[in-house]
Amino acid sequence: MKSRFWSAFALSALGYEITFFAMTLVVFNRSRNPFDVGLFTALTFAPQLLAPFFGMVSARIGRRTGLSAACGITGVLIACEGILKDALPLFVVWFLISCLFVFISNVRTTLMVDLMGQQGNRKGNSAVLLTLNAARIVAPVLGGIASLALPPQLFFGLIGIVYLIAMCLAWVSDTASIKPKSEGAIRLIGPFLRGAREIVGHPDLSFLAAIVILRQVFLGVQTSLFVVYVKSFLRLGDVEYGYFMAAIGAGSIVGSLLGSRWGSPGQGRLLLIIGLSVHFLSFAALGYVRSLGGAIALMSGSFAAFYATLVSLHSLRDRSTSSDFRGVVYGTMTAAGVPPAVISMFVGSFMIRTIGIRSVLVACGACAMGCLVLCVVLLGRGNSNREGAQTCATPEKS
Repeated sequence: MKSRFWSAFALSALGYEITFFAMTLVVFNRSRNPFDVGLFTALTFAPQLLAPFFGMVSARIGRRTGLSAACGITGVLIACEGILKDALPLFVVWFLISCLFVFISNVRTTLMVDLMGQQGNRKGNSAVLLTLNAARIVAPVLGGIASLALPPQLFFGLIGIVYLIAMCLAWVSDTASIKPKSEGAIRLIGPFLRGAREIVGHPDLSFLAAIVILRQVFLGVQTSLFVVYVKSFLRLGDVEYGYFMAAIGAGSIVGSLLGSRWGSPGQGRLLLIIGLSVHFLSFAALGYVRSLGGAIALMSGSFAAFYATLVSLHSLRDRSTSSDFRGVVYGTMTAAGVPPAVISMFVGSFMIRTIGIRSVLVACGACAMGCLVLCVVLLGRGNSNREGAQTCATPEKS
């Protein structure tokens, strides 16, 4: 692993998590309206629709150049967030930052897999998830302390400096030799269609896309729901919200470690089904937990199970894509989950005000579990039909 690229990877991940944590609190504390938080998270996720296009752009201009430029522009825009007072410009700038976040994430992922040197590297995927979830632990702690101790201008200015450092590290990293093939002009629709054809034509990628969409339909709301759960349902403060989010990051790290050691690549689907079952059921159970300790224990276990399966999921995805087209496939896979996630955020935020957060948690978790069971049944039937067709097509030996 290239140390300078790894440092840029870690700093950009940390910068994102701190910024997202702080901005979530800024938005919720201004109005204490769940719908405002839903709008904020929808603006965060909506740019993922452009992920396939970003994958094509990075292949054309060079991934090192793209990563460096995106980190630099992100640092400047984040610093601007500290001086904005009105909601409209705050949201507009945040949408631009979110577009850059998606671009950075796409380039980081494709470069990371290329640098791992072999497809389906379980330890490499575990290291990536460990880095991302370590940032999720550090971010609430640093973000909570810094947001209380520092004025917004200085706080967001320091995060901007973190991204400028990541920009410099990405530029001097030894990734210039990684040059994926790219033909033709950069188009907006073409990458979506090409990535969709690749996913539909590959059984493993189709399965993973279905899982992504399923989770986003019912649990996409969790990104905007957790701050409402801690601050309104449990009636706690910003510090306790930081503890809660840090605990989720800690559980995710445990899962990332376990995922690199448990199971074989051929067991990826089974592990994914088990992990998602635990994840969905614990989400439903959260509606009946009224203590911070209980919520931390439940969600830590939930995300440990989920991230243990993500190692297998990422390995399955990496083995199913070629290096020169990997960024577009990753982007299309990400974009597939955006519309259901955005709808989930808006509908979930509205339903919180009408039926209450407990009912939303229980309904989302239970429906997600039911749909997962249905997917498994349909998958089993599909495999049986394919095996039967292959048997009929095979000529008998005389």
